[in-house]
Amino acid sequence: MKLATLITNFANINNDIFNEDKSNDPDGYRYKYICLKNELANHNVNIATPDINKINKSEINIYVDIPKKIIINSRALSVLIIAENPSIYKKNWIKSHHDLFDIVFTWNDEYIDNKKYYKFQLTYKFPQKKLKIPFNKKKFLTLISANKRINHKYELYSERIEAIKWLENNIPDEFDLYGRNWNKLISANKIVNFLYLKLLHPFSFFNIKTKSFRGDIFDKVKTLSLYKFSICYENACNYPGYITEKIFHCFFANVVPIYLGPNNIDKYIPSNCYIDKNEYKDYSDLINFLRSINEEKYQQYLDNINNFLNSEESEQFKSEYYAKVIVDKIINTKKL
Repeated sequence: MKLATLITNFANINNDIFNEDKSNDPDGYRYKYICLKNELANHNVNIATPDINKINKSEINIYVDIPKKIIINSRALSVLIIAENPSIYKKNWIKSHHDLFDIVFTWNDEYIDNKKYYKFQLTYKFPQKKLKIPFNKKKFLTLISANKRINHKYELYSERIEAIKWLENNIPDEFDLYGRNWNKLISANKIVNFLYLKLLHPFSFFNIKTKSFRGDIFDKVKTLSLYKFSICYENACNYPGYITEKIFHCFFANVVPIYLGPNNIDKYIPSNCYIDKNEYKDYSDLINFLRSINEEKYQQYLDNINNFLNSEESEQFKSEYYAKVIVDKIINTKKL
């Protein structure tokens, strides 16, 4: 049996990433890695975390994003899966780093050459059943996101802030905000964030009071299902093919997303499954449109979403597909 190692930038020991535990992973984040492990096992490959299968002992090393400390075993097949976008993690997109790897998988359509760079989607565990709450029992609008700030021309964090401000000022009784750190002062400057969290945050006087904030949540999809619409903005725009869990969580929750993201989203997801924020001149115009949607029209959106989720076009977003694409390329690489 061949040995493989999965290397990540987050805590990754004791093979925990391969254990499906709904008590601390309600959104199924680990599922794609479980699928990867199972698919590799079908080819007589055992993958484990670096504390179990050492990088220098494995024949296959799979990296999820460029590690903060790059350790490459030149005798092994080195595979890079680029998940994070350039505005969040610049190190992922330094060409000299890519040269260290034999195969690179990325969602970024501009890189795909099918020689070294291969297409993959960020993928998810599609639910067997979905929560179905009647139209007249649902609340109006929500936004679920962590409070973050960065300085980058393509970032959408500031657009979320603009949405929150407008909605709090104009429809405060119909909008709910959830997520981490909305009661904290968050800056794009990391030093300011560090000093605030260490010195000031423990004192409630310095905490932020966000009128629409309803707290953090454990199960995002369950919370989303209580609403008709959700502000659903990617962390960044203008990256072709960059489609994350945000829109799919809305789909799984039977919620219609108000979306901002890549300019080529329609290449992958039909436009009748979501509301494109770019089509409305301002938030007043958008809210007026949302109010015009009756139960029949709303159900059409949900039917379009379900038709997409059950179509061949959605297969590429399933974790099982993710595992097969990656493993097939690994197994068929001449270096092995």
